[in-house]
Amino acid sequence: VVFSPHLDATRSTFAGNHLWKIYKLFIKKIINSVDWIIVASKFELNLLIQQFSINQNKVTIIPHGVDIINTEKFRIKTNDIRLLYVGYLIKRKRVDYILKSLHSLIYDYKIKNILLTIIGEGSEKKNLFKLSKKLKIDDKIIWRTFLPRKELEKEFKNSDVVLLLSESEAYGITVAEALALGTPVIVTKQTALKEFLNEPGCFGVSYPPNPKEVAKLILKIINTGVKVGPFSNRKIRLWNEVVSEYEKVYIDLLKCKNV
Repeated sequence: VVFSPHLDATRSTFAGNHLWKIYKLFIKKIINSVDWIIVASKFELNLLIQQFSINQNKVTIIPHGVDIINTEKFRIKTNDIRLLYVGYLIKRKRVDYILKSLHSLIYDYKIKNILLTIIGEGSEKKNLFKLSKKLKIDDKIIWRTFLPRKELEKEFKNSDVVLLLSESEAYGITVAEALALGTPVIVTKQTALKEFLNEPGCFGVSYPPNPKEVAKLILKIINTGVKVGPFSNRKIRLWNEVVSEYEKVYIDLLKCKNV
């Protein structure tokens, strides 16, 4: 039996914090009974070691994949700045910092031709609506629900910068997808997100992020014409390569069991 826990360090709700205690006992029983564990990042591995004292020798790190790698940008260059967030609208994603960074771009740096698209749903959506109105930036935001794959790829391609300023991530698939489609990304320098920082086109800020510094970094990325890629082939690669690594784990286990 092979187990992939997809474990993160932060729970976003009161219920999640309490259910975690039960879930933790459940995971511990599974970990003690499985033949192998596959995790998506070094952060997730270290978290498992910290929380469950697992044997590191029965763990393989296999980062997630993407559907396509094509860093060529097709959008006609204009004076408009297009920002993008993709993901659940929950507390640990800290989309509020993205809104505050947009506010800084508009009111500190006097940028008027700017638009932030937020794609996703979640329990924080109403609070984020309210914050956008309070900050007087609601007319600069497009809210969209989760999109089909082809439409989402177009959003990535048509954006200048993708932002993921999360408190915690076990991997950060949005980062991989954005970079694979040629769009620079700003992340927080912690948890699994910092593992992307060696990839050309990924930039980091400290947590908690300073909105004015994030705004300044966005302008620097846009004004310097950042090149995204080539990649290391560990964090940004196609799903068929990921599948091959999974298959190897299973084949090696079967050989050990003489099946």
